[in-house]
Amino acid sequence: MNRLLFVFILAFAALFTACNTDTANNNDSSETTSTEPLDNSGYASKANPVGDAPYAEVLTFNYWVFEKYYHPDKAQKALGKGRWFKFEKDGSFTSGRWQDQTANGSWRTYEREGRTFIALDSSIDREDAEFEIQAITQDKDQMAWVGTASYPNYDQVALVTGNLMTIPTKAQYGVE
Repeated sequence: MNRLLFVFILAFAALFTACNTDTANNNDSSETTSTEPLDNSGYASKANPVGDAPYAEVLTFNYWVFEKYYHPDKAQKALGKGRWFKFEKDGSFTSGRWQDQTANGSWRTYEREGRTFIALDSSIDREDAEFEIQAITQDKDQMAWVGTASYPNYDQVALVTGNLMTIPTKAQYGVE
């Protein structure tokens, strides 16, 4: 029942975000640099310790794997399968797909207008992203993220991430 409710919340959040693009581009000039997305310049910014940032304790526990990845382009959607992140307390991350590590970079979370975001600055520029963290399960082993308009490659993405103790394998997900 909890998973059904979680999926319903994710679907509603994705629909609301897709229909409400005007607020995604609303730049409040009173914001400080600590609430702006990370640099999208083609290299990863220097990592900074995340301390007690929102969700930092949860995100730095084990590996976060894309379990459900929604994208309107079928080819892009297929690339989400097997994707994982390992977030570190020093503000760095490694990421990959299945057993392959493909990138590293820096990450941080922050709050803006009562919502929590995660910004990823990858060593692979096209993987730089900002997601709104819209839901987390009570046992903190799944989260719903929705891409923002800050990074057009991900503005139509909605995903469910799950926490695993190890890097995902194709066998675990029935891909082999």
